[in-house]
Amino acid sequence: MAVVSVVIFAGLATTMVAATGIRPSATIQSEVAVDVDGARNFILEYLKLLEDGEIEKVRKQYVNDDRFAWFTDGQKRYSTPDEVIKGLNEVRATGVRLRTSTHDLEILPLGSSHVSARTSFETRAFGPEGERFSFSGIMTIVLEFQVGGSWKIIYGHTSTPGGPPSD
Repeated sequence: MAVVSVVIFAGLATTMVAATGIRPSATIQSEVAVDVDGARNFILEYLKLLEDGEIEKVRKQYVNDDRFAWFTDGQKRYSTPDEVIKGLNEVRATGVRLRTSTHDLEILPLGSSHVSARTSFETRAFGPEGERFSFSGIMTIVLEFQVGGSWKIIYGHTSTPGGPPSD
């Protein structure tokens, strides 16, 4: 089980908010204490949905507006949740199933309605014949707390030691 560490550092929070382009949204909860455990559970549930192939449920984990972005090894990979879902469906169509484990998951509050989650990870890809390949690295996800009590992913970035993946 991942160990959750809570770190509050004003300079980091300001930098992360500026770097991700977070701006007010009509859907965010404005004055709440950040639920670090809830954010941690959201990340773990998101990874479980990916593993289980619950693609439509995965889609609902992302904000569906122009703030969404996912980067891989420093390159913008997806600009919309639909692009992510298309990529996941393409992988699943090959018979590959993904399983991602996290290590040392940290949740860093970025004000009253946002957190940054960062963790080292390992993703293993399985086919009918067993494990096909694996890769590991660092993952950062910025979440926004929504009116109604749920979290949504605004931004994600994975970095692997080998550099950008080949298409």
